[in-house]
Amino acid sequence: MYLLFIIQTVFLPVGPHLLLLAVIVFALYEGQIIATLLGTFAGICLDFTSPTTFGIYAFTLSLIGYGVAKLHNLFYRNFWNVTLFTIVAIGLNLAFQTVAGAISGRQLIADSRLLISTGLTLLLSPFAEPLIRRLFYTANGRQPRAGNRG
Repeated sequence: MYLLFIIQTVFLPVGPHLLLLAVIVFALYEGQIIATLLGTFAGICLDFTSPTTFGIYAFTLSLIGYGVAKLHNLFYRNFWNVTLFTIVAIGLNLAFQTVAGAISGRQLIADSRLLISTGLTLLLSPFAEPLIRRLFYTANGRQPRAGNRG
């Protein structure tokens, strides 16, 4: 997760939301507690990059991790559900960013950067699950806690 944070903030500042994709994929394979903790950790890392709204990313990503882990049994049956969860998660993230901007009196979201980031995140979302599954689970011989998905 920390490596994805470094890649996202240093090398791809206007790029896909890699931590969001990782939280969604790990929430599909792990339990609710681990998914929530991973979302909180990823959110705290992102909160250090935007100190004006400290806590928004931690809250949002932990909520996304818990929600996906809780609801994936209802929906997780095909290849496109990661994209569906990504669309919902991006909408939730934008809603919290908008509310935080309204409370602080600042515009927190730049339009062109948001459009590029959202587009690239949605473009990569179908490929995130197979890639993370191969890297984290099959390469190490480790089985997912939430059951074997692949």
